[in-house]
Amino acid sequence: MLKQTYFLRLLLLLGVMSLYSCSEDETVQDPIKGKWQVTDITSTQSYIYESAEELNSFTTTVGENIDMTYEFMDNNVLVVDGIYDNVKYDEDGNQTIASRNILVERTDYWEANEDMSKLRFVIEGGFFEETWTITELTSNKLVKTIVTDFEFDSFDGPYILRNEVTMKFSR
Repeated sequence: MLKQTYFLRLLLLLGVMSLYSCSEDETVQDPIKGKWQVTDITSTQSYIYESAEELNSFTTTVGENIDMTYEFMDNNVLVVDGIYDNVKYDEDGNQTIASRNILVERTDYWEANEDMSKLRFVIEGGFFEETWTITELTSNKLVKTIVTDFEFDSFDGPYILRNEVTMKFSR
């Protein structure tokens, strides 16, 4: 009888412990939330003419002296804060223009899709929205890319201005 009572107590104790060890309503830690340091900003602008290929060209813009953070907070609040230089280069790698000490201070709305492949931002109180593709996400590295095409008409014929931006972050 003593062995049977001991066995029932052990079984009851194991049952109670199993209730506390696993829970279906445990929240999964969002891998994007938290503060990220911007480590690289690279943008390529391509001018693509349909009827005048000799006019096709591109420029590259690089962020330098970057001291900027993105903080993805609860309630989908994003705080962007910092300063950086923006330097533009032509096709031959010659510097064409530089904007120094660009100050960025804003609070935006953000959301990510379920598989963490897309980030959507509502910027400057809804002035505009953009959706970025997440190309890499680990606990200490985030890389996001966006490609936008704008169509224009000119005296040389219609063309597309394609802007491709990649930003890299670390914690």
